Amino acid sequence: MLLEVVLIWETDKAYIAGIVDGEGCVTIYRRKCKGTRTGLFYTSGIVVVNTHKGVIDFCHQKTGLGTVCVEKKKTRNRPAWRWSLQAKQALELLEVIEPYLIVKKSQAEVLRRFVAAKTKRNWLSDEEWQRREDLYLEMRKLNERKAA
Repeated sequence: MLLEVVLIWETDKAYIAGIVDGEGCVTIYRRKCKGTRTGLFYTSGIVVVNTHKGVIDFCHQKTGLGTVCVEKKKTRNRPAWRWSLQAKQALELLEVIEPYLIVKKSQAEVLRRFVAAKTKRNWLSDEEWQRREDLYLEMRKLNERKAA
């Protein structure tokens, strides 16, 4: 899939980076999960929500990555669409738009570190659990809303 993403125009890459910068969320999620030793599960992703379906469709069609669905919550009685990319697809997107990111550049770097070292092993060492928690907390701090 990366080959297709790389073949899009540079201006399209910059536009998508601007959408992610302004409307997106680059994050690491921590969820409760009964099947793990710590009771937690970590995953990462990029989400963009917008009330203009054309913006979401453009990003999805140009990259061929992620999924698009209608948001359950309504914004001012208008439907909103969500473009979601999980873990490896988020990393694929970052590989082509990261040079154009401004606001979310730090979050992109944290997500890159998280996904690059993530394994599919069932058992994780205490150090790996701690590394994931540390990256989660670092991302959470970067994503805090700051007063204007």
